[in-house]
Amino acid sequence: MKQFWLVRHGESESNIGLPDPSREGSKLSPRGWEQVRAVVDHLPEPDLIVSSPFVRARESAEPLRARFPDVATATWQVQEFCPLADSYYTNVAMESRLATFRDFFDIDDPEHRCDVNTETFTDCIQRVNTLFDNLRASNMQQIVVFTHGTFLRMVLWQKMLGGLGNGVAAFGRFQKTFSLPNTAFIRGQVDNRNNIFLSGIVTDHLN
Repeated sequence: MKQFWLVRHGESESNIGLPDPSREGSKLSPRGWEQVRAVVDHLPEPDLIVSSPFVRARESAEPLRARFPDVATATWQVQEFCPLADSYYTNVAMESRLATFRDFFDIDDPEHRCDVNTETFTDCIQRVNTLFDNLRASNMQQIVVFTHGTFLRMVLWQKMLGGLGNGVAAFGRFQKTFSLPNTAFIRGQVDNRNNIFLSGIVTDHLN
């Protein structure tokens, strides 16, 4: 049976209050590098190592790639959900956009788009479905994916409630109360009928 691990990236500079250089450009903090080196001991030898295109996820995959240098790698569109305009990310600290980010979900419209170059809630749910499709289609049997916190919450939301569930605002409330520490991961399986099953959040390896 095909198995996969969905890993949140290590602590980033954004997570500790430093400004983001860009939407995708926040790097790992020193503690984040310690976390991603440690999580390798709790992951299997994979057949495929995947990361999002964002810097903090690509860096988080580096220790696993270093341990298994001959393993295939790929970039999938499992980046963080960033619904706000670029001006909220470029040289801006997370704390400065957090209230606006949370207000986005209160609009409770899955098709709401804040700016021409931003995602809607539906867009990101479609990326979650593409992740599931990629996992089903891959001929690799053990896949490790380095991704992001809100995106992982959407993965769980989609499996539990079918994407929109009780509405976008309900997801906003869910994510505020659902703890998902850096380098926590979800184990999953794809059975021989292409059904996807997910475990709970694994945090045993965290200090």
